[in-house]
Amino acid sequence: MKKILVPTDFSEQATFALDLAVQIAKKNNGEVHVLHVLELPDGHSLNFTGEVAAGDPMTGVFVAQLVNKAKKSLGAINKKYANENVHTHLEGGHTFRSISNSISKKKIDLVVMGTKGSSGIDELLIGSNAEKVVRNADCPVITIKAKTNADKIKNIVFATDLGGKQEKLVKKVKALQEAFNAKLHILRVNTPGNFENERAIKRRMEGFAKDNKLSNVTHNIYSDVLEDDGIMYFAESIKADMIAIGTHGRQGFMHILAGSIAEDLVNHAKRPVWTCKIG
Repeated sequence: MKKILVPTDFSEQATFALDLAVQIAKKNNGEVHVLHVLELPDGHSLNFTGEVAAGDPMTGVFVAQLVNKAKKSLGAINKKYANENVHTHLEGGHTFRSISNSISKKKIDLVVMGTKGSSGIDELLIGSNAEKVVRNADCPVITIKAKTNADKIKNIVFATDLGGKQEKLVKKVKALQEAFNAKLHILRVNTPGNFENERAIKRRMEGFAKDNKLSNVTHNIYSDVLEDDGIMYFAESIKADMIAIGTHGRQGFMHILAGSIAEDLVNHAKRPVWTCKIG
């Protein structure tokens, strides 16, 4: 967690994300990159100094106002974190694409994003930038909705089906656990559509923890109709500070058919959610 990216729209949730990212960076002697993306009208762009280029003159005046407002907000961030290793960036373009490019170019280890979540028709048809990042990012992503103190993240629920090749995911989860010096609660949710007797689950869970050399853990089985509900209800029952889960990063038609438990948690869970692509 040496290089952390915080995409910001200057909302309250984005401020919570930045505060958490700075706390994590201090724990790991890391740096934080704050990115604000202006989605500009066609024909307009920002040059490397953040000035508006090309486009209709009248629209350009409006865009220039947005740029100045963004610069002022980023300046306030620079002032607030003057004594921290925080760097601000202003770009014009497509938000998700800019985030993805920043992850790649800056070799980001972790993204921390604030999100309000979504539901109903917005969740079904549009999705959020947070969902897209969770689905596609090649590094772990933490999404939060409320003010979070890094020093108080001591109980992390690691939801897993215990199957498939998860070496990369488990390695990242262990790093997460170590970063917060937290207890890891391994969780398998038993659902009607993916039911297994508890004796078999316990044997597999014990083998999973042993094979992956996991320590300071508890083994947990929770029954519910839906896996994401089971994860959230279990996390609530033990007052967990964070939920960790892998995502397969399905795209296109497969994503529409199968959906994503990780994205459902990003939208609906009250506590911070850590996600990482499996494989």
